Formats: sequence, C-alpha cells, structure tokens
Amino acid sequence: VAAGMMLLAGCTSLVPAPLDNHLTGRGQAADCAAFMRQFDRQVAAAGVTDAQTARIPGFPYLRSSRFLASFRDESAASSRDWWTALRALGQRGWQAELANLPASEGVWTKLGVANREAAGQRLTNCAEQLAALDRHDPKARRLLRERSAVPDAYVGYQRVLGLYPLTALAVRQGIHDLYADLRAPFQRRPDSLPVVGTLTDYLPPAIGTTAPPTGYAEVSRNALGIPQLGKQQIKNLFRRHAPVWRVDVAQAADYLGRPYWDAPDRPSIDTGDTVVYRKISYTRWQDQTLLQLNYVTWFPARPLTGSLDLLGGHLDGITWRVTLAPDGTPLLYDVMHNCGCYHMAFPTATLHPRQPQDFWQEPLLVPAEAPLLENNERIRLRIEQGTHYLQAIEAVAMDNLTTRHERHYRFDDYAVLRSMPDHAAGRRSLFNSRGLVPGTERLERWLLWPMGVPEPGAMRQWGTHATAFVGKRHFDDPDLIGRYFTSAP
Repeated sequence: VAAGMMLLAGCTSLVPAPLDNHLTGRGQAADCAAFMRQFDRQVAAAGVTDAQTARIPGFPYLRSSRFLASFRDESAASSRDWWTALRALGQRGWQAELANLPASEGVWTKLGVANREAAGQRLTNCAEQLAALDRHDPKARRLLRERSAVPDAYVGYQRVLGLYPLTALAVRQGIHDLYADLRAPFQRRPDSLPVVGTLTDYLPPAIGTTAPPTGYAEVSRNALGIPQLGKQQIKNLFRRHAPVWRVDVAQAADYLGRPYWDAPDRPSIDTGDTVVYRKISYTRWQDQTLLQLNYVTWFPARPLTGSLDLLGGHLDGITWRVTLAPDGTPLLYDVMHNCGCYHMAFPTATLHPRQPQDFWQEPLLVPAEAPLLENNERIRLRIEQGTHYLQAIEAVAMDNLTTRHERHYRFDDYAVLRSMPDHAAGRRSLFNSRGLVPGTERLERWLLWPMGVPEPGAMRQWGTHATAFVGKRHFDDPDLIGRYFTSAP
C-alpha cells in the first residue's frame, strides 16, 4: 500500500502545476508567481501560517474548505462563483498571515516591496492576474478540481503505530460510557439540575423577535446555492438566533471572556470583556446549501481536579451552531467544545436521527430534540461549572430573560482571532500553524494518541475540528446532516 501511494504521488508530481508554468514563463505572470512563492516562504519561515483553510498546491492565491471542495466534481466547479469563493478564502488567509509577519525590513527586501501595505497590494494584484490566466486554462481547471480536496484532520501514522483496530475498541466503550453521562442531565428539567455556584445569564446585545426574516426563502442564490445576503441581514440573523448562556459560575474559570496575548507561550481570557464570536458557515442538505450561524465562546480554563486530571487545562470554549432551513427557520442545532470534543446535535421536529450502522464509526450524540420557538422566545443553554458541559437547552420567553445575575455579551467577528495584538506590540493569531491554541494541551493526548487526532483536548481553529475518535468526523463536514439524519416522516 505504501509503495502504491508513493508511486501515485510520483505520477502526480509529473503534472506541471499552474504555478510552475508561470514561473518558467516571462512577464508579469512569472513575476507574480515568484512573488507569491516567496511570500509563502516568508510566512512559513516566520511560523505564521494560517490553518483555517487549506492551501491548494500550484494555486497560491486560492484556498479551499470542505464545503467548497464538495463541489469539485460538480458542474458548479466551472462557475465563476466557485473560483470567486476559493479566491476569497485565499485572500482572507494571506491577509491574516501578512498582518502577523514580523515588522522586519529584511522581510520586505526579500519580497521586493517597501512595506506591509505594498505587499498587500501586490498580493491582491497578482491574485487577480493569475486567476484570470488559470481560469481560462483547461489543464489548470482540471488540476484545481483534483487538488481542491481538503485533507482530513487525522494523522494516519498515529493510527498505524497505535494499533488502531485494537485500541479503538477500548476507546469506543469509553465513548459509550461518556455519552451516557452527557445524556443524563437532558432527562431532567433544567430547573432541577444541581447548582454549585451562581446561575448567571449571559444575554445577547440586542433582544429581538425569533421569527424568520421576511422573504428569506426568496433571497437570490449563486451557483453554489449560497444565499446572497447583505451584511446587515447577516447581523440581524445573528441577533435573532443568539442564545442565552446560563452558566453555573462557581470559580473564575467559569466566566466567559475575550482571548488576548499577555505572554509569549500562551494566551489568556479577559473576563471583563464578554465576547461571543460570530462565524458564518454553510452545509448541504437535500441538494440545497444551508446557512449556518456559529456562536463561539471562550473560558479561561477547564480547572484541573487533580494532578492526573486528563481533561482539564488552560482555556476552554464552546461553539453553538444554528443551521437554518431554506425558509430561514432553524433546522438543526449542534454544539461542540472548541477542542472538537463533546459534539452533540439537537434536531428540530423536521429531522429524524439515523440509527448507527457502522461499528467503526462513532455515533453522533443526540441527547434531545430541539424545542420549538415561538416568536417571543429564544434558546437558553445551561452550562455546568468547571467542565462547561452543556446540560440543557430550553425555550425561554424574552420577558423572562431578566434575571438576578446577568451579564450582556457583545459580538465580534471570528476572523479577528486570526490576527490579534500580541504581548510584544506585534500581531499574532490565537492559533499556531497547526490550527492549535498554544498552551492548551491536555494529558488525554497521551491516552488517545492512537486515534489519530492531533493533540486531543487542545483548543483549535475552525476547519481543523475532528469530532470523533472512532472513525472520522469533522465539524465542518458539508454532508453531516445527511450522514446522521433523515427527513422526519
């Protein structure tokens, strides 16, 4: 098998990439290709590579996601919209990397530009020029379809060396027991759950109706089926579906806050500034593209309960996701910790969970059905102290949201985490080049290493979340709904 893979890799390398063709040519295209290659080298040397989207070999101005890669064998891959989306991901990626490059004259000299601003303009111009050439080249288009696939977030050699077929049996039993523990609180009324500290409600910055937006079903869509919404419409959707976070606050680590760099080795959380980070994503269901609203929160830590605590460590966080049906109403809610752990789903009445059929694929935990919201209601999430496990979801009327202990959170864009002020007056991503938050490793990584997940338990960046130890599953899998649900009868 290894020899066959090496042979295939060798054959693939014989196919000239568009970048190679440009480099061997002359004129502006060759200059642009050389500049972009040098930029990537400087980014790698500085250790500021952004891992949120996948680079495409031979196309340095494009980047891919699992959602966009799902179109590569379809007619939509020939559309301008597909290329535009790949270019947009590429631009956001190099913008973050450029912002995080150290302010050194040597860097700009090697790039042949005067400063950071000039480098950004050159990258924009070169991306436009190379895209115009490659998009009209049949060989380049064919190669892009092949190379736009996104590698999975698992390390194959770890599973081989870790005797995965044997060790996975023990892990599978452990997951079964964990699921039973996580499911148990959902069998009780939220107001009957134990309280260790003080129940604190984190309220959205604006309380409004949860009714679907007028005319959402009639919104125009591009060739990929993506609804064409304006910035204000998207902001309104985030406000409309924003949850209330009810946290049992028993210690400092239970407060929500904003990540920031105050040391060279690991970031901290400012609990005096409560931020929920917004991120748009897309998924596919029944030949349609659905919009997803992601709400990302951060805690200072999951406190250690002892020296041998496998799960505790620095920083913790939760991502709550709302998948909207074509008419703008919620179709599915799901949640994970920002390590990719504890992935749970809460379908609405229009979805029915599939029965697990593959012994070697970890099932998706579905502890309860999502509540149906009236126009004056929204979701409230009950979060356990310490572990920050989700224990309950409930519908609450807006006039019942005012509580004795409350805080308000503000929104910010998830993209700001890709380039933040650091402790040395520069800029740095919250995530390293592997998509991991430095300093958030857990002891469980030694126990679960054979499952192939890099650094199990560590906080990680969007696009790198493996959410299953047995088998494979990704939080951004565009076919997730179809794999685990059917339309309710």
